[in-house]
Amino acid sequence: MKNLSRISWLVAVVLGACGGGKGEAKEPVSTRGTDCGAVATKLVDMMGKHAGLTDDASRSKAHSALAGTCETGDWSEEVKRCFVTATDETATAACGDKLDEAQKKDMVQSIGG
Repeated sequence: MKNLSRISWLVAVVLGACGGGKGEAKEPVSTRGTDCGAVATKLVDMMGKHAGLTDDASRSKAHSALAGTCETGDWSEEVKRCFVTATDETATAACGDKLDEAQKKDMVQSIGG
């Protein structure tokens, strides 16, 4: 349960609950790495220790949940590229703003929020 509450921190960041601005990705946007696995890898790496994902099991669980939500939620290429190229929490929050309400809800539910 402890990790689930920490994972909820990621949801808050992704969905803009931290009051982040409309930051944009600073790296060039390309079509490489925009599959849902790459999105999940980036998000898990970004939240890392902040969300208590310090062991392989918790990282793997979060990765699977996020990748699955991305795939079943039919996230657009724009959103996936945004997450993959985001360089900080503000940019990540801006990416979360591009998800529709159903996608946001599914994401929260997938990681136990």
